[in-house]
Formats: sequence, C-alpha cells, structure tokens
Amino acid sequence: MNSDLQKKQHIQYCFNRSADDYEQAAIIQKHALDRLLSLFACDGNYLNENIIDLGCGTGQGTELLAKSYPQARILGIDFSEKMLAIARTKQYHATFIDADFDHLPFVSDTISTIFSSMALQWSLSLTETLSEWHRILKPNGRLVCCTLNENSLHELKDCWQQISNSPSINYFHSTTTIQDTLFKQGFNVQHMLVEKQTMHFDDLRSLLYNFKKVGANFSISANKQARLTKKSLTQIAKCYENYRTHDKLPLTYELCYFIADKISGGI
Repeated sequence: MNSDLQKKQHIQYCFNRSADDYEQAAIIQKHALDRLLSLFACDGNYLNENIIDLGCGTGQGTELLAKSYPQARILGIDFSEKMLAIARTKQYHATFIDADFDHLPFVSDTISTIFSSMALQWSLSLTETLSEWHRILKPNGRLVCCTLNENSLHELKDCWQQISNSPSINYFHSTTTIQDTLFKQGFNVQHMLVEKQTMHFDDLRSLLYNFKKVGANFSISANKQARLTKKSLTQIAKCYENYRTHDKLPLTYELCYFIADKISGGI
C-alpha cells in the first residue's frame, strides 16, 4: 500500500476514534477557531457566496459560520466519517461532505472562501494541499486559516528526541515556509500573526490522554520505531519533569493565523 495512503488512513482512524470526546478535549482548537472567526469577521474584503469549512470536524466552526453568514452557502468538509456524523446532528443550515482536502470534489474557480482551522498541519505535502485549495478558489477568493507552526509541542518533541533517534513525534512547518509556499502556489498573504497558547497538566498521562482525545496522536513522520512503549513513556515522563512549572506540566502550541487571497490570473 502507498505510504501516504497508509498515513492518511491512520490519521483518519485517529480522528474517528476521538470523535465522541473531541469537543470536550479540544480546548486549544476551540480557542484557535474563535480567534480565526474574529479575524475573519473583522476583515470586510471577502466574497461570501459560498464558504467551505475545510477540516470541519464536528462542525463547531461550520455552525458559527452558518449563523454569521446566513445568506452564504456553507459547506463542511472532513474525511472523518464519525466527526461528520456528529456535525450532521446539529440544527443549522449547512451541507457536509466526506472528502480528502487534497482531492476536493469542486470545479476549479468556484469557491469564494475557504475557512480552515487547525487542519492544515495534517497535510502530507504543504505544496500539494495549498495547490488544491488554490485550484478551487475563485480569482481573488479568500483563504482564512489557522495551523500549527514548527515550535508547537516543543516540550514533548524535545523529550522524545532525547530518548530516540527516530523522527520527532510531530513535524510542523515554520511560519516562513508557510508564507513562502502560499506565495509559490499563487496566494497573496494579507494578514498573518502567530501566538502561543499553553495547556497545563498534572502529569504526562493526562497530557497524552488529552492529546489522544483531539485525534493528535499520530506523527506524519512516524514509523514503527517512533511509537511509544512503556519504557519510552517512563523516560519521557522523567524528562518532562524538567519542564514542570507551578506544579504543572506545560504543552505549548504555537498558532499561525493567516488570511490570503488567490492572485487573479496567477503569479
């Protein structure tokens, strides 16, 4: 089986498994969603004939978009069947589609706005994903996005790297790489900002439990050697104690928000 397909299937499996507990556990994700919606609302220069919530999960963002833009056609897109099943139980005007964000079921140049909160970091190829998003947007269409950048989860990654030669637990792109790739794929970045948000846990077990419940327990770069064992968990727990502050273990997320327009006529 193709390696990328295996990785996507595993990511899909993780999100299906976490669907029932996602909204309760997704504290950082909800913060990012609210902040991104605020940035979108403050920005008046957009087209809103149709808006797709790409990587919509259980539909929290889709619901808020539907309420904020009642005249627009709202589409929620995700490849987790169980996440979409929860989204479809909510009572608001939106259509949900099961699709991979690298292969979207839309004709080119037809979507006014792509809204995507905390999904882009799961891309296996930033270039290919942004190229596909660019394809479906209308000229001057808008991409409103939040993703994680390279400094996210640094405490966990640092501890893993101290005990293993395997790739780190998660790989995220730098803000510069995101910005450069957007430009190369035909986007003009209108606004970009980065903020840190830190969660605090009593112990490593509760930290990893939360991590698992938001579907984030799969590494894009992972192989069999990178999977956690009882021994490696003990070693990570010992290392992580060096980060303990005010009797809590921190887990830091660095959130990259951006608004970008599809350049009319290409670059």
